[in-house]
Amino acid sequence: MEYPQPESATETSIDLAATVVLPAFNEELALEQVLISLFAVVDESTEVIVVDDGSSDKTAEIASRFPCRLLRHRQNYGKGAAVQTGLLKARGRFVIVMDADSTYPAEVIPAMIALSHDYDFVRCTRSDGMSNSPMVNRIGAKILDSILKVVYHLEGFDYLSGLYGVRRDALQKMRLAADKFDLEIEIVIKARALRLRSVTMPITYGARLGPKKLRPWKDGWFLLREIMAMALVYNPGLTFVLPGMLIWTLAASLMFILSRGGSITTPYAVRLDVNSFIIAAMGATVGFQFVVFGVAAALFGVEHGARPGRWLVFLSNGVVRFATAMAGILSFVIGMVALWGLVEPWLAAGGGNFHATRRLVLAGVLVSMGVQVVFASLFISIFARRLATAAKSGPEGRLLQPISAHPTTE
Repeated sequence: MEYPQPESATETSIDLAATVVLPAFNEELALEQVLISLFAVVDESTEVIVVDDGSSDKTAEIASRFPCRLLRHRQNYGKGAAVQTGLLKARGRFVIVMDADSTYPAEVIPAMIALSHDYDFVRCTRSDGMSNSPMVNRIGAKILDSILKVVYHLEGFDYLSGLYGVRRDALQKMRLAADKFDLEIEIVIKARALRLRSVTMPITYGARLGPKKLRPWKDGWFLLREIMAMALVYNPGLTFVLPGMLIWTLAASLMFILSRGGSITTPYAVRLDVNSFIIAAMGATVGFQFVVFGVAAALFGVEHGARPGRWLVFLSNGVVRFATAMAGILSFVIGMVALWGLVEPWLAAGGGNFHATRRLVLAGVLVSMGVQVVFASLFISIFARRLATAAKSGPEGRLLQPISAHPTTE
């Protein structure tokens, strides 16, 4: 999908303290009350943007009665797409996103703006009033909160809150892609990856005005998939490197046990012999591939703004890279010598039956892994300078690139 470029200098040069973005889809019952509450607490240093995401009711008409900027999608693209359209047009130094369904208190907006002087990311947590949310939504939110804590080592709770603010220069370091209800998850994960200075503010959650948009089961499953998908890039140590090391260790241990010949009978009368040795060799190769792919995923994350983990910085060290490459070359040479020592006598004898299967497989594994280690070291070398810079000074800024290639009018 094509991403639009940020607005021209004339569009973004106005110096405002904050921008409040209200994504709205068929919110005619709540929007007027929300806007009245907002304009009662903000002044001329804060702009309000309403993004009408293809509404079929009077949402746009209501917004046009207030001194806010109205952006309109020609069709419904989703909450995330609406927010990103607002982010693209925002001119405030601090950008606040708030649902337009009257569930979040507008009176906390000035306090959020004040906190933006010391923090990059201000997140409002629903500490009271959650009885206004359906039970299934509350249970689902707690489950997703728990998964996010485990996978991304996040602190606090209520990561799906629809009221939060991010400094615009911090948003420029995120390459947001979510176009539905997963936007909050993407922002909170990337805020953690970028090491943003974060703070939470407790609020009271109000009763919703108008029809509910969230479909608990379908959207909950969608959010879970997105959480796990982002883990491939933002926590590759857990999703690839750790499982790969475990698979490699188990497979290599089994190879070592069976490498001297003979067989082993397990307590369940399963016999492990040369066939098991070959499977173990395949497992060792697959496990190492997991590790290499995890390193590649981590490097991809760094290129997209994430701070590199200590293990990745360690691997990028010049001495470590050289030692790793030398180990790979040594493994390759030993494997090739072993292969020649097995194949040459066999060919000299005219071929025929071959009985050194285990040694042949072991030599092949040494050659294969040696080549992979060398190329992995060279691959990391390409990013070594970038990793060192990112580890010391944080990620470089990037232009905000919203998903909103969606037609809009203003």
